[in-house]
Amino acid sequence: MPIFSFYFILDSTETLNLPLRAVSAHSVSTPYGHTAETPAPAGSGKEILTVKFIYPAVFRKKGDGKYHAFFPDLECCEASGDTLDDAIDNANEAARTWITVELEEDEPLMPYVSDISDIEVEEGDIIRNISVNIRFYEGWDE
Repeated sequence: MPIFSFYFILDSTETLNLPLRAVSAHSVSTPYGHTAETPAPAGSGKEILTVKFIYPAVFRKKGDGKYHAFFPDLECCEASGDTLDDAIDNANEAARTWITVELEEDEPLMPYVSDISDIEVEEGDIIRNISVNIRFYEGWDE
């Protein structure tokens, strides 16, 4: 089975070069909640696949006024912050890290996305969808 190198662009400042087996625009599995697009940049000659991972996060205000966040679908993926905005930013980074680590596995397995109505919450909890976009660039090991 051929090995391709892809660049994972997680945001404008972070890039990873990870080898994946037989990943192409036509063979990537995208469970419910994950979307894929395959635009090709003009003149690049390289196929691109962009996958958007969207997972719900639950934000809970603690007694000290700070926020704790967790992802029901991403095992042990948690974040916190002094304000809700801080907790959302930290949750985005936590999800990005969790997804990156999973994609580095030999056989990555992304969990399905829970329906928001199925998530058990406490009074005052806030649910927000956290989105992580990853672009796969086919290329050479550089």
